[in-house]
Amino acid sequence: MINSQQFPFLNRRYSIEIDALHDRFKAEMIDPWIGRLKEEGEKALLGTTEASLTVAKELITSALLEKEDRCKRELGDKENLVGEERVDHLTAVYSNLMAAEGALKELRGRAEALQPFEERLYYSLDL
Repeated sequence: MINSQQFPFLNRRYSIEIDALHDRFKAEMIDPWIGRLKEEGEKALLGTTEASLTVAKELITSALLEKEDRCKRELGDKENLVGEERVDHLTAVYSNLMAAEGALKELRGRAEALQPFEERLYYSLDL
């Protein structure tokens, strides 16, 4: 049964404002959750990046040290060459240098053939 004190409440119309409810829910629930999720993601990304950087740096450093040691050993071996071995080594180095010089001259000649006359004149004066 409804008594007379409850009756005035039944005559009133109640309306739910969805936009206000949505804005409040977003401000109090969604936005803080997304903010914490973003902070957690940034921390995880920074941690992963730092760990990867550390591992990469260690790998590169060790590879460079190995290369340096190998080059020192090879240089020491070449300095210890005597007699015919030393002559053979120096002859090989000299022939490689001569081949490289010949290849560079050939490339320069081909490059000059591709350039206009004025540029060829400029480069010929540069020699």
